[in-house]
Amino acid sequence: MNATKVVKEYFGRYDVIASAVSTVCVVAFTAYGGVQDMPYMAFIAINTLICSLMVFTGDFYGHLVNRFANLFILLFFVIANSQQYGSGTITTSFSIAFTSSEYLLFQASVLAILLLFNGTYLYLCRGIGGKNRYQQLRRSQYTKYTVGGGRLIVVAATATICLTAFCSFDIQILFSRNAWDTYGQILSRSGLSPIWLSVDRVIRPIPAACLLIALLSQQKRSTVVALTILSLIAVFPTGIARNLFASCWLPVILLVSERIIPGKIFVCSMLAAMLIIFPILSIFRYESPANRNIEFGTADFNSISYDASQMMMATIQTDTITGGRQLLGSMLFFVPRGVWPDKPEGSGHLIAKTNGAKFVNVSMPYFSEGYINFGWAGTAVFTLLLALGAAAADTRLSISPYASGGYWRKGVYLIIAASTFFLLRGSLMSAMAYTLAALGCFSISMALCIRKNPDTFHQ
Repeated sequence: MNATKVVKEYFGRYDVIASAVSTVCVVAFTAYGGVQDMPYMAFIAINTLICSLMVFTGDFYGHLVNRFANLFILLFFVIANSQQYGSGTITTSFSIAFTSSEYLLFQASVLAILLLFNGTYLYLCRGIGGKNRYQQLRRSQYTKYTVGGGRLIVVAATATICLTAFCSFDIQILFSRNAWDTYGQILSRSGLSPIWLSVDRVIRPIPAACLLIALLSQQKRSTVVALTILSLIAVFPTGIARNLFASCWLPVILLVSERIIPGKIFVCSMLAAMLIIFPILSIFRYESPANRNIEFGTADFNSISYDASQMMMATIQTDTITGGRQLLGSMLFFVPRGVWPDKPEGSGHLIAKTNGAKFVNVSMPYFSEGYINFGWAGTAVFTLLLALGAAAADTRLSISPYASGGYWRKGVYLIIAASTFFLLRGSLMSAMAYTLAALGCFSISMALCIRKNPDTFHQ
């Protein structure tokens, strides 16, 4: 098969055009940002083209994990890195400087990551343009489980009542992240931090999980409206962290958008949300004027929100390698520090603290986690594992809700896809803990609300 046939098989004509246009726009934006390094801009063009092809090709909703991974690399490793290079901005919380050769090396490593990740993914999936074999299933004999709308409302209402009781029925705390975090700090001084964290990550998201289950099982509109109201009380967007917003609301948005919004339009809407809507929400999340110094649009690329690429560059520059210690800490995140006094801190915390930073709650991108554990070999292994996980999720979990086990599998898939940005931005220890908590919360809600369908019990 020649190259032309390969392009026609995997990439539609309009997908290639959209990718080419986005590449030209990013290169122009890079030049406008002050970058004059031609080899660097060549890498920017190639990396943008690869990411764009993987994002725009085929049915967007059919391969969400891969597309979100490529979109993350495009935003955080390509566009943000080029703007920081052009403006000379340092987004890390500690003092460090990068040379032009280090920026060039970083983009070369991004190209290697993209080729390894997407090449492995395409090999495992045998192409990304085809439709999922479960797409044509409808609500019929394949539905082996039913979901009671009444059960969903009872579970969600119970969780909401417990949450408001935990706040002494002062629900205003739930609508401001600053107020919620302050309340958590007060409880921490009383030694109740584990309880607050459990409520925040397990009890609080239950109404949103019930809403997702209701949409998956196509409950009555009145049930969906009631669950939406309960979810807005429990996890109002201005009262939660962005990673919790992703695990609670983004799966719902994805499921609804899949039915009414074309994938390419959804990508553009998501980019607009990240550049405009999220910064606006941050203004209402915090009461301190210092925390309201929010950058909008492209200016946000020079803020600490997009420090991922420079954190990886700092890890490479300082040649920080722990021989697997950070990975061990991430895998055993559930072990209390009281039981394991020498338990590793998050990798971002480690790099920031080692370099004398006072603010250590920073990111550490997934690919840098590979480097900090085993050097470049670790980055390669982590990239292969990501490709394997993305391929497994996009082919095994991305199924119709009406297939066997479809409600749970489809819900898990949407949560994993929605958490991709958080998992890739890191650090791995906190990302794993919070993502598994979201999956556990959804699974508990599902277990409480489903029952065997009598019509298919004999199958």
